[in-house]
Amino acid sequence: MKKQLLLIILSVLFLSTSLIAQTTGTYVVSDNGNYMYSCVDSTITVADIIKKTGIHDLNDPSDNASMYKMFRLEGAVITTDELTSIHYSDYTAVFIQKMNATDFHNSGVQVFLYNTVPPTALFTVDTLKYTVEKNATVNFTSDFFAKFIFFSSQNDLTSLNERILFTDQSIGTEAPISSNNTWSVVGKGKYKIRVQVAVCDPHDYYYDSIYVIVNETPCLKLEIKNMPSVCRDDIIDITPYVYLDGNVASATDLAQMTFTNKSLLGGPGTTFDPATMDMTEMVDKTSRFPQLQIVYQPNVALGVCTNYTYTPSLKVPTKLITTDLVLTKNNYGGAANYTVEGDYYGINDVFTKDVFKKLYLDNFSVAHGGTVFDFYSDAALQSPVSGNNLTPGTYYIIATNPDCSNDSTKFTVNVKNKDFDIVWQSAPAIGKGYYTFTAPSYSGATYAWFVWGGSIISNYTANPVTVYFSETAAPSVLVSCTITLPTARTTATDGSLKSAVYVTSNESGDKVEITPSITTAIIPGVAKSSLTAYPNPAAESFALSGTGMYDVKIYNTLGQLVYTNASYKAETPITVLNKGMHVVYVTQNGIAQVVKVIVE
Repeated sequence: MKKQLLLIILSVLFLSTSLIAQTTGTYVVSDNGNYMYSCVDSTITVADIIKKTGIHDLNDPSDNASMYKMFRLEGAVITTDELTSIHYSDYTAVFIQKMNATDFHNSGVQVFLYNTVPPTALFTVDTLKYTVEKNATVNFTSDFFAKFIFFSSQNDLTSLNERILFTDQSIGTEAPISSNNTWSVVGKGKYKIRVQVAVCDPHDYYYDSIYVIVNETPCLKLEIKNMPSVCRDDIIDITPYVYLDGNVASATDLAQMTFTNKSLLGGPGTTFDPATMDMTEMVDKTSRFPQLQIVYQPNVALGVCTNYTYTPSLKVPTKLITTDLVLTKNNYGGAANYTVEGDYYGINDVFTKDVFKKLYLDNFSVAHGGTVFDFYSDAALQSPVSGNNLTPGTYYIIATNPDCSNDSTKFTVNVKNKDFDIVWQSAPAIGKGYYTFTAPSYSGATYAWFVWGGSIISNYTANPVTVYFSETAAPSVLVSCTITLPTARTTATDGSLKSAVYVTSNESGDKVEITPSITTAIIPGVAKSSLTAYPNPAAESFALSGTGMYDVKIYNTLGQLVYTNASYKAETPITVLNKGMHVVYVTQNGIAQVVKVIVE
């Protein structure tokens, strides 16, 4: 039975909590990345791999290929089986190790081998077909990427958005989608999308196409436009806001419409006069939220048209008492559900009231802009809580709007304290070399660093940390630090937590402060992430697994917000054009999760 050297999971090779690497010992890195692709199942040796990946010892100026050997991997286990020459198809990965290393943990790297098989198709269907109302448009992004077969040989010289070529066949001019930001939103017509990928070398191209055909129904387009938000005790005339085919509905048009109150979550409802719509009949503070349906008789006669449903925007949030959900209508016409009730976590026994409006109200910018939150420490609402901060405890919030005389919603929240995580994003590194990252110091705190795009050289569990980075292996380096405060918490000198990370080049000694906008120490119940992103790495587009709707925010390695969607549907493709590591923050029902995605 073959003797196994050691069971080493790859992440432990670089980030072992028991390791504090020394810059004076053996430290093997791969400057060009640890992936090798080939369309030919050719023979490769240790010297070939070292030349292709740029493997070398950071601390040995006389380092050369003769000092390395190649070993077979059995899963994550490095065996004693030495390999001298192999074919791409023989193994999915091998371990390249330096002999007589002074530090076994950093004595080698795993190299992944891919025997590229040229694609036979890039799409599972040849046509996407849609039928829309007159003059309406359709966004086919989700369907396009759902039918797209992702292929990468790592030989493409340009990004995917440069290799997706779009043609409106009524015009006939083909252009990359990067030159047309509205390529995926189209109206009536026929469109061709052609995708180019490099296969065996950067100039060995394969093409495949898919068509998008959009037809219009004969139905007249019905909609409610420009209607302001309302109080729940208003009686309003909605007829000035009813439009038919883009024009305000005439008296004759209105006479051919039936208006029904569907507020009981889609029940049969009752008809009402649109000139005197009574909101008290459509909304109460327990089980209803406003929803109306309009049936236009000429459309009904056509037999292919759908009825129009509309949810008026309210000036104060409406909570369904049985589910603690707040329902509202977002800027895009869709229903938006969110929660306010639940647990919240503060730092050093302090929680800021403003977070409620920031997280739940201001983000919608549709109906609740004037909403005021008043805080009480008792359910009878007799003991108001002054100031902007809350200490741990249970609080009762009353949401009101000065424009509404008898309109409010009550929420209950629990503020807790916890040991917490702080994550920073680094600036893109300038070039190959050593970089030092420094986090704020707190007495008795413990530190755990994670680096993507580089290798930790020293102080994995201490502060600061030193990282080696090669720009040919990764476009940027991302550093995150988890700081766990001791039970007896202490604050910084000025009484607050700092959000900055300092990036320092050893050569110049210059110090630059990076203060990303995403840094926050207040999080609504972070859970271990059960989500996955696929494909990952991704070529601009990826999707998140799961079910239902999520609030999604994506940040790049500078901490800049590059994508946000408060009503993201699981399994729907997300397009991010910037390359590099991205951090995806996902919230559903008050539970936050984090997924890291690489965009190539």
